[in-house]
Amino acid sequence: MSAVLSALAHALTQWRGAHPGQPPAAIRLGERLHAQLLLDVAAAEAPLPDLETERGRPVRFQDVEIFCDDHDVDAVRVV
Repeated sequence: MSAVLSALAHALTQWRGAHPGQPPAAIRLGERLHAQLLLDVAAAEAPLPDLETERGRPVRFQDVEIFCDDHDVDAVRVV
């Protein structure tokens, strides 16, 4: 699994533990991490686990939409 996907999984696990019964609305992925995830998708020989792509771009992880956050370049935030 890519390091970015591991970070996403960890952030979602923490969020879900802190907000039981409430589904997360979105994931804001820092610009650098988003760029790395794009590279990971392009280099993957098989589909990446729990990641939905659209024309090679990551759009959802574990059924939560992914957005690029150009203000906080290295963060993963679940909202």
